[in-house]
Amino acid sequence: MMRRTISARLVLLGLVVTLPTLADADADQYVAFNRQDVHITDFHTHLVWDRRVGPVVTFAEATALCAPNARVPTVKELLTLVDETPHPEYDETTGGLVTKMIDRDAFPATPVDAEYWTSSPSSPNYLFTVDFSTGSTATARYNGASLDKRRLRCVRFQK
Repeated sequence: MMRRTISARLVLLGLVVTLPTLADADADQYVAFNRQDVHITDFHTHLVWDRRVGPVVTFAEATALCAPNARVPTVKELLTLVDETPHPEYDETTGGLVTKMIDRDAFPATPVDAEYWTSSPSSPNYLFTVDFSTGSTATARYNGASLDKRRLRCVRFQK
């Protein structure tokens, strides 16, 4: 009788310990995809994301690169890609381990050397950006004499 109780507690403890190491995103967040897919669809938002990352560009260049079938996401849309659990990952742009807060299966090899553009204004001449190394937002100048450059991930809406 005592042996069964101890075994049950050990099994339960094992489950509790392994739960935090499960997958990055909810199992049903994205429509089924494979590694070769160029786009991925968020099941909840119906947003179709480009899994490829654009170069570091100005906002004007970003809008041109996404056109005509996609666009620069809003800050709210881009924040849906932030993974609440940071994880270390090898980054090709830095050549070392970096902390990333984006689903590594859905968006492999996402560089975190620069923030990502959104189309959401934060103040005159500035737009919000998202940093996938911290999961936070910042701002970048998109209009005027000094134009900032950021990375890009295009999106489109699917009905």
